[in-house]
Amino acid sequence: MQEVYLYELYHQLGIKSTYVPSFEDGNEKYVVDAATNLDKLELEQKQQEQKVELDSRPLKPQTYHPPPPKESLLPKKLITVVGSSFLSTTLAVATGAFPSEGRWIERVLSSSFDAGSVDGHVKNPHELVFEDSVRRTASSLIDDWEIQQLSLPLGWKCNETDHTPDLVEALVPEKCYRVDSPSTTPDDPKILEQCRNEIHIAEDSTPWTCGAMCGRDQYNGYALYPERFFVNITSHIEWYLSRGVDITVVLPMRDHSISMKEKLKDDCLMDARAEKDNEMALAIKKEAYKKYGKHGSLLKSGDKERVIAVSYEGLLGLKEVYLFDLYHQLGINSTYSPAFIDDNAKYVTSQSQSNFWKQRFMGHRRGHEKKHPERGHEERHPERGMEKGLPSSDGQNSQSSENSRKQRHQRGHKKRAPKEGQGKRSRFFRWSERPEQSEQ
Repeated sequence: MQEVYLYELYHQLGIKSTYVPSFEDGNEKYVVDAATNLDKLELEQKQQEQKVELDSRPLKPQTYHPPPPKESLLPKKLITVVGSSFLSTTLAVATGAFPSEGRWIERVLSSSFDAGSVDGHVKNPHELVFEDSVRRTASSLIDDWEIQQLSLPLGWKCNETDHTPDLVEALVPEKCYRVDSPSTTPDDPKILEQCRNEIHIAEDSTPWTCGAMCGRDQYNGYALYPERFFVNITSHIEWYLSRGVDITVVLPMRDHSISMKEKLKDDCLMDARAEKDNEMALAIKKEAYKKYGKHGSLLKSGDKERVIAVSYEGLLGLKEVYLFDLYHQLGINSTYSPAFIDDNAKYVTSQSQSNFWKQRFMGHRRGHEKKHPERGHEERHPERGMEKGLPSSDGQNSQSSENSRKQRHQRGHKKRAPKEGQGKRSRFFRWSERPEQSEQ
């Protein structure tokens, strides 16, 4: 989030400044595609881990018993996590909304939000599926928490044109939304009535809004969404606040280069599409953070922050210390700690590290020669060209070489003999081992 995040840091430190540096991604040189960075041994290990995960699943129940219905479709406390299923699942387990071992759950598949649909048509609209992480929402019965998983953009349909996905106002409670598709069928009329009366999702609910397009006729009570769309986080917060919900949005921030690689897996494998989507997502996050972050422009004195930015790399590094501080900010009373698995590792190559130091050294040499052209390689050592039978840099004869040697001597460039027991120096030396110039 660049300057938005930086200005927040200035504010916390008491710095009055609008200075913005050049933001360069120093990690990009280490990042590769995950598939190219996995050797055969790593692939076998990954397959073994997946097998262990499958073996540890709870058995699929013969008869599914759904959780008891909640009195209200709106939770008292809602945490919307943007992008990170690891973090949304962790918070869901910590609040008692999701079992740590995963769960079997009956889903009403609706062509866009779930796998299992082909070309917008669902073979079985009611299916028992296993979830090892939060895919949509997870709700607790005790403290009335709800964890909502949100992606930017959300939806499945790939669009090869330059059309940007639509921007909607909010992602409404799960039972009250469907995809605007011919395959969508109305659900229980009692649910639709509850969506209209309690949440005010109806075609004639002025001044209330539906969050997306209001359903009409038999769909009156549904918010109908496009097959691929962005959610405006700022209006999403305001939509729930207007209905009395204590909402907080968590923005996990991940390394930019790795985030792009990850997005390409889910963005139709199109670089241009992923780049545009990423720019749109960042703009949405920045606006929400500026307005509802810790010192947001729309917060009044004494208001709690509604947007919390979380560093994915910071979470992996500090682990429980960082996580428990996030629990405290969200009002979660828990000591649950997940397995911290570095999902960045598969994108990072160690080979880039050696290349990096070579580039740094050669960049230093090039920068030195630009600042001091009179000390260029050919001019400093013209005699090397003469020894090989090549002309010197200025095209002069050996007398010019002699003059150059005298000039170097006057500048203090005396050639140092190696110390006893020391061989010839490598030109790739550490900065701390740089040869010192002779004192005059």
